[in-house]
Amino acid sequence: MNQDKFKVNNLEKEINKKNQVIMDLNKELTQQKKIIKQKNKNIENMKNSNSWKITKPIRKFKLIFNFNKNNKKKKKKVFNKYGDLNSFLKTFYFNREIDLYVKKSDRYYTSQPKDSKVIAFYLPQFHRIPENDEFWGEGFTEWTYVTRAVPLVENQYQPHLPDVLGFYDLTNDETFKEQISLAKKYGIYGFCFHYYWFSGRRLLEKPIFNYLKNKDLDFPFMLCWANEPWTKRWNGSEKDVLIPQKLEKDDPVKFIKDIMPFLKDERYIKIDNCPMLIVYRPQYFSKKDMLEAIDVWRDYAKNEGFDDLYLINAESNNFDSEEKYEGFNASVQFNSHKMTRYWHELKNIPKLDPNFSGHIYDYENLVKNKSYLKDANYNLYRTVLVNYDNTPRSQNDSTLFINGTPELYQEWLENVLEYSNDHFSKDKNFVFLHSWNEWGESTHLEPDRKYGFAYLEATLNAIEKHQNKNNL
Repeated sequence: MNQDKFKVNNLEKEINKKNQVIMDLNKELTQQKKIIKQKNKNIENMKNSNSWKITKPIRKFKLIFNFNKNNKKKKKKVFNKYGDLNSFLKTFYFNREIDLYVKKSDRYYTSQPKDSKVIAFYLPQFHRIPENDEFWGEGFTEWTYVTRAVPLVENQYQPHLPDVLGFYDLTNDETFKEQISLAKKYGIYGFCFHYYWFSGRRLLEKPIFNYLKNKDLDFPFMLCWANEPWTKRWNGSEKDVLIPQKLEKDDPVKFIKDIMPFLKDERYIKIDNCPMLIVYRPQYFSKKDMLEAIDVWRDYAKNEGFDDLYLINAESNNFDSEEKYEGFNASVQFNSHKMTRYWHELKNIPKLDPNFSGHIYDYENLVKNKSYLKDANYNLYRTVLVNYDNTPRSQNDSTLFINGTPELYQEWLENVLEYSNDHFSKDKNFVFLHSWNEWGESTHLEPDRKYGFAYLEATLNAIEKHQNKNNL
């Protein structure tokens, strides 16, 4: 009896030991499952990160190289195509070469009587505002998305990062001083500031008002009313409206009163005694409302001592000046359908990101076909694109050019300078550049870390070449 009891006790002990082992194994299994789950989550986060995307070319090269490491013939073909790992990284990863960087020269622009007045569009969004903190998170500025851009297709230059001016804050007047110094040196006549106004509510106005107050900032300027709704354009959702754009009954007089201190400033760009003003998207308003607003503006300006206003509508998106031209003195090109329909789209560019669904155009083809010079039966000011690539804002749904170079930009500008000199009188001879600092669309004259001062040098080259032609 005692022996049986002893056996039972031993058996129970054995069973308890095994149960404990099973419990320990289950505990370990649960722990391992948690670890695996976390690792899978980490892998997914990594694959969705910018660092994973931007290093994809390195992995691609490694796979090609490892696959061919025992096949000298195939390995040789790989290196024939890319040269070496360094060349591969330059082509697909860094997309920049030291010999492309142009240093600041000792040259300075000297004006001549027949020169066109070259005006660069200017974006004031490089500073914090409460609305952006609210919509996008504290600290958001234009730089936030500029720095997140990565190459999505082969031969795409991203990210565009500032060089000598750095990641500036436009509430600091010292930035304006440095920009003005560069602009004067390289032949820019003035800035055209985008002005954001919504039925009496301003946005991003602080730098422009600082400019107005500081008379030491001795450089011509004008305004472009950026009269489009404030949308989620920063993440590509332009249909999601955050602040609507309306034209209420009293808005025309409110608007002209609001900008009158700028128009009266001695630095403001005028034709005779008529301040120049651009309306970016007249198509947001009915023709009736737009014409009534124009009448109010002109009457008000005359009562303030001006002969009139010189009003310009931007041919942006689907706006057609030939159908809705009444009331304006002129138009200016700004990525309108009239421009883009001549852009040559490239369909077979290899993707670095398989999710890319945007549009790729050939900058060289655009410069060479000269569609931007097509005659119009109205006053149409020409705009030269320094480049265009809105990847920082729209990412995989972006529109971009490849094959652009400072030399091609210079050729485009030379063509436009010659055209404008032939088609406009001295007092109305203006050429526009898109843009001085549109970093979110990768079109900027300001020096970057790849090209340095190359585009500013190209600007002065084009102006001086045109001056030499005029002196013959």
